[in-house]
Amino acid sequence: MLTATNPRNRRGAKDRLARPPRRAALRMALLGCLVATSKMAADALGTPPTAPVPTLKATVHRTFPHDATAFTQGLLWRDGKLYESTG
Repeated sequence: MLTATNPRNRRGAKDRLARPPRRAALRMALLGCLVATSKMAADALGTPPTAPVPTLKATVHRTFPHDATAFTQGLLWRDGKLYESTG
């Protein structure tokens, strides 16, 4: 580590105290960017949608036997048939 008494130190202690450390300045700049982007994101997410979201209505035509204790992992509609995968 270079100190003010070290002859290899080209900058004296006064020079180091006169200007803020680069890391601190970089941290402040990054913090400012973070605050600005979070403010923009909050503004963008806080606005309600301009048009209502469409909703769908389901109609039950038939029911089939089903194991109520099974966990349904997926549904597949293929060739006019409904397949259920359970786990």
